[in-house]
Amino acid sequence: MTDTTHPDLLADLASWLELRLHEADDWRSPSRLYGLTVLDPDALGRNADSAAAFTFLAEGEVYALLECPAVVAAATFDALGIACTGTATRLDTGERYRCRIVLVADGTGQSTVNRLRGEAPERMGRASGPVADRVELLFRALRSTESRPAT
Repeated sequence: MTDTTHPDLLADLASWLELRLHEADDWRSPSRLYGLTVLDPDALGRNADSAAAFTFLAEGEVYALLECPAVVAAATFDALGIACTGTATRLDTGERYRCRIVLVADGTGQSTVNRLRGEAPERMGRASGPVADRVELLFRALRSTESRPAT
């Protein structure tokens, strides 16, 4: 990461990416993988356009994305981003909504932002579940590869 002293960097970066996707009205793709570059950590909290940049790397089913070569490329950026779009159902009313979950991760952790279409985004903090576990394993594998001496 560009500035590890920024306490909410991953949460701010997840919110920044989700806002860019929201502004693009991107609700059609099931899952996308991005490489994220932090340009101005202090501007992330203000959601300034110039705070970061993102590079589209791949699209498809989320588990396939986590096994494709592009995921290793994403991990070489300041952070990787995964956006998953689907449908959520309210348990109390049975009403269905389009939803998007944005997960941002680097070697230090993860953060997620959820949004129901037509609603404000909600910061969820540390991701959990099978996708988060696979992202954690990816960074753990990369760290172990980096620490091995060249032969």
